[in-house]
Amino acid sequence: MWRFYSPAVLPATVEYMAAGRVVRLNPALITLLDGCIDVVPVAALQQEVTEQVRHLLSHGKVMTFHCDINFPDYGGFGEPAPCSNQAVFTPDFLTTLAANIRRQGGYLNLHMLTDQPLERWREYQGVSPAAVCYQLDAVADPVYHRQLLDSISGQGSCASPVLEIFGSAGRPALTAAATFSQVQPFLAELPLLTFQAEATAARSTFAAGGMASAVVRDYIAYYKKRYTGAIQLQGGIKLNTIRDAAALGADFLVCGTVIFRAGTNNPAEMVDRLLQELVAEK
Repeated sequence: MWRFYSPAVLPATVEYMAAGRVVRLNPALITLLDGCIDVVPVAALQQEVTEQVRHLLSHGKVMTFHCDINFPDYGGFGEPAPCSNQAVFTPDFLTTLAANIRRQGGYLNLHMLTDQPLERWREYQGVSPAAVCYQLDAVADPVYHRQLLDSISGQGSCASPVLEIFGSAGRPALTAAATFSQVQPFLAELPLLTFQAEATAARSTFAAGGMASAVVRDYIAYYKKRYTGAIQLQGGIKLNTIRDAAALGADFLVCGTVIFRAGTNNPAEMVDRLLQELVAEK
């Protein structure tokens, strides 16, 4: 799995090429739950997630899926905070989903939005995800961070801390230099870094900001000078921003709203449009 979570290892077909790099779309499954928690039965939501994953895998242009799990203990959410979704994304459900994805040659990522990532990871480690994303702001203690990394690698998963470029009112973002000092001792064990690259009031509920802003460019540029692993960008990936995101040097693009909530009943069609936008001549 480490080989997959490193720059440009997929076949460099025209559909994946952008700015001289191989770019992998990583659909955010949480978007399928927007506005549905506490309204639609859990079993129906789980079935919808399963069907959409099967549909996109059969399309052949998506290999990895991103599953954000919102825990009520995370203090970095904006206002209004998003709904907790563990009732849908249970360990048992995700274990089955991940196994189905692996059988079709794909990968499932977990993104744990919690201030207790080690404890939450122990609840979900049976899922055997390919990659585990966790909030860097939740692992300020390097000893705790070390324990988390050892536990993730011990399960055969790749660890990917999430760096907040904008943060929230309750937990302002740190500078690139400050976050780099936190991850630097562990860089050799981190094939993938994830950047929350758009200001979000409440994650997938409300969006504000811009992918191509000077703040995002400068932040990513700081890391590109010091880090040679893969970069994943999350937040603000749309048809009119995907080229900007790729130009920043992204290897993975987490995008959910544009795929699942863009007014089309065919997410695979939107995947095609996103990939076509990447290679279109301007």
